[in-house]
Amino acid sequence: MDRTNTSSAEQDPTQTHPTHHHLEPPSGLTPEEFADLIPSILEHHTYSMTTRQCSSLLAQRIHAPPQTVWSVVRCFDNPQAYKHFIKSCHVKEDFQLVVGSTRDVNVISGLPAATSTERLDLLDDERHVIGFTIVGGEHRLRNYHSVTSVHGFERDGKIWTVVLESYVVDVPEGNTEEDTRLFADTVVKLNLQKLASVTEGMSGDGHGNRNVVTFARVTSMAQQWLGVTWFVGEGLVINDIVDLEERPHAKKDVGRTDNSVDRKCCGGGSETKSIQTNTYNHS
Repeated sequence: MDRTNTSSAEQDPTQTHPTHHHLEPPSGLTPEEFADLIPSILEHHTYSMTTRQCSSLLAQRIHAPPQTVWSVVRCFDNPQAYKHFIKSCHVKEDFQLVVGSTRDVNVISGLPAATSTERLDLLDDERHVIGFTIVGGEHRLRNYHSVTSVHGFERDGKIWTVVLESYVVDVPEGNTEEDTRLFADTVVKLNLQKLASVTEGMSGDGHGNRNVVTFARVTSMAQQWLGVTWFVGEGLVINDIVDLEERPHAKKDVGRTDNSVDRKCCGGGSETKSIQTNTYNHS
């Protein structure tokens, strides 16, 4: 991930510099995988950012074919299929999956956001790359731009997938670059873990040896998270995550859609494009 120091008051806030994600492999990748992915990182996961922005690149290995993983990732109108903290997603009745289309997302309580309007900026079905920008809504993630790419590997008779997700975002006033990256990285990691669980289930591979962000690790971040102005409540995000680990029966209701992943999505079919999810509430 790019850890260039952007917090110095002496730096020109309009000055830009490129990210260097291609120089440091994200956690969980082998050197061989990273070497194969460098061209894609340079093309799709390199940003020009100001001194008041931060960026990161994360990776997830998935024991499922890349076509299966891409079939979920490309569904711009159904992000809650694998994104934990989305309560609902709405698109226009005449929605078509084309660059420039938008979605309106409602976020579960406890996050520093309520709603988010997101625009599809990039969709490449041949190379399995998708990107979006947050263009409106009630949230603190200003100028958030994200790219996700899906990469297939086949060696020694085994097939697997590596998903790369990167972002660049403004550092809000009152927060540090590390605060911002810690929050965004953790949300992205949890989403990628769920993507692995969903797609491995679709392909019939319940592989359990992934390099994951454990709930214990997230709990250990609480002291760093609490007290910074990201949070509008009393650590509700941490409590939600810890409760899920301690109370497995609640997992089925978090980020769950009332449909299967193989529903008609991505602008296909004539069904209403408004998918409400059931979310876990504190008791």
